[in-house]
Amino acid sequence: MPVPYRLWGDEARKRFIQNYNVYCLSHTLLLPGREKSCACGREQITSNYFTFSFSLKNAPSEETELFHSGPSCGRKICSLLNITPPLMVELFKREGSGSHTHETSNKPGNDAGEQMLPINKEFFIATNLLFAFLDDFQNTLLQKYVDGICKYPRHAIFPYKIELLNKEISQHDAITRHGTLRQAIAELIRGANRTPREYDFPNLENALKEAGHELFI
Repeated sequence: MPVPYRLWGDEARKRFIQNYNVYCLSHTLLLPGREKSCACGREQITSNYFTFSFSLKNAPSEETELFHSGPSCGRKICSLLNITPPLMVELFKREGSGSHTHETSNKPGNDAGEQMLPINKEFFIATNLLFAFLDDFQNTLLQKYVDGICKYPRHAIFPYKIELLNKEISQHDAITRHGTLRQAIAELIRGANRTPREYDFPNLENALKEAGHELFI
């Protein structure tokens, strides 16, 4: 479901955070052909956006929902949550940048990514790519893992969490018919006459190979 009321203005945002558990899951760019609206109800997202999960506090079950916010509203929500906005995961190659990289946008807040261990950063980026590719994708465990990385960037993620991400990706035909998640996103972007940013995940791939898994990330 969408947020129960428009998150326009600091008072509405504060009231929402008082009543709901809110976690910032990702900060990425809008893929070609996708449409998303900001939870403030006053703007259509056209470039980068934040994805948040929320669940009612003190509810008998921890059912989570998602909402999206444009860059301005998203940063205000992060400020009210007293968290550093997560690094923005680039989807498009910028002029003058290399093909394979873990660089992210130089916009404010990306120092959060530099605090992460390499394997954590790879997991964060891969999960953000999944959130970007699948509209309103929900997986409570993956959401918790991303939140855990943001809170404890220097604690290496456990291999079973990497295996869960790979398994989740493998269950979506919209991805696997292209091969891997990165290939699916690249083909979508090239179809819009753009050049995709390419990512290497050596630590994730090594962990999956050691466990004998086929790679879908």
